Amino acid sequence: MRRARFGLRLGHSGWNWNWDWGRVAGGLAAACLMSGGCAQYAIPPDSSPVYNPDRRDYATFREAHPGLLEPNYLPFMLHRFREDPVRGDVLVVCRWEAGDMPLPVHIERPGIPDEIQDEFHPVDPQIYVERVAHALQTWEGELEALVRFRLVATPDEARLVLRLRGELAPRPSEDVQVLGTTSALLEACRSRGVDPDAERLRVSFAVPELLIYVADRSGLLTPNQVEQIALHEIGHALGMMGHSPISTDFMYRVIPDRPGISQLSIEDVNSFLNLYQLPNGTRFAHVPPGGSPPPPPPGPPSGSPMLSVGPHVDARIGFEVKTPSGWIRVETDHGLFAANGPVWDRDASFQIVVWPYPTIEQFLTRFSQALFADTWLRHRTPVVVNGRRALQVAVEDPSGQLAEEFTIVELGDGRVMMIHTQSPVETQDQWRPWFQASLATLEIWPSAGR
Repeated sequence: MRRARFGLRLGHSGWNWNWDWGRVAGGLAAACLMSGGCAQYAIPPDSSPVYNPDRRDYATFREAHPGLLEPNYLPFMLHRFREDPVRGDVLVVCRWEAGDMPLPVHIERPGIPDEIQDEFHPVDPQIYVERVAHALQTWEGELEALVRFRLVATPDEARLVLRLRGELAPRPSEDVQVLGTTSALLEACRSRGVDPDAERLRVSFAVPELLIYVADRSGLLTPNQVEQIALHEIGHALGMMGHSPISTDFMYRVIPDRPGISQLSIEDVNSFLNLYQLPNGTRFAHVPPGGSPPPPPPGPPSGSPMLSVGPHVDARIGFEVKTPSGWIRVETDHGLFAANGPVWDRDASFQIVVWPYPTIEQFLTRFSQALFADTWLRHRTPVVVNGRRALQVAVEDPSGQLAEEFTIVELGDGRVMMIHTQSPVETQDQWRPWFQASLATLEIWPSAGR
């Protein structure tokens, strides 16, 4: 399984430019039933009751498809079709077929008028073409050849045209600029009914073009900014209908401010790998006719904490631990992340990370600002964990809604281990026994491993 790449605090918001990516999604659903013979387009988002996927939908789907890569935002990628008045609508996977690859793509070179060109440091439009081509290569590499592109010389040879526009991006409101759009996305997925031999729809997918603007009201964008916009819009053109709910992902609705960085997040990568490994048209869930059902109650199940039968064993870093039963567990570059639901819908989480700092004090010198900025300190207490010197720091966010506890342990071999727990303030007393039960199973080995 691909190893996760997130850092200390999974899902922690980054910095954002207030630029809305936007999408052009015209068209209406065809007036035919799923069982009929005519083709049907996806349902316009504003034509049906709102449906917000939650951990219950995901748990059911995950049980039927145990090979899903975690973490991901798969439920936010799906296309919605009308099925019948009793069962409601259906959410399905929809993307290009393997036979469409390598997908012929043409990148249209932008013409940059003098009024937006920098007269002292003019930008060669070809650099934008090269950075967009690099964005295509990034998707190819990250999706492990499940998606491949072939650059062609003219639009007539292409099935997907990436049009770079040398003009100011449109501004639907004072504080929003739409820097990229994926044309006709709502019409991209078509269904011709249920596959009688499988629990899926017979679908086809095609996106003809996407637009990328290379200038805003401040002037020409940097090549890196254009590459980031291209990464996002290519994601839509590959089959993602919605946006990630996680602000640090490239498929979030607002561009993340990551100067010099054009790397997809682990959620981006895992979500698209899942999208292209699941059979096309796979059903994710049914949408009840009345919209979203009531959310699951907050807090842990009643009764004593129940832990997983087998521990999570990390021989790379040198520890093992049992997490609460049924939690999603993800191995990361520096340890483990576990939660009682997917990244985008969870009440509580338990994370272990190990870093090469000899003492607690040196670790805090490096990470205190990142960990504790804009929080309220509840207590800071020396403790002992597995016979090792440790420090426990409890904080909550300024809104008083989120409680976090950090236990930082000196391992005695030039490393520190941080155990990070997180839960709503209102249910922290209910979750604390579960965290303590997990921590009690922690075994730490020498740095060489078991």
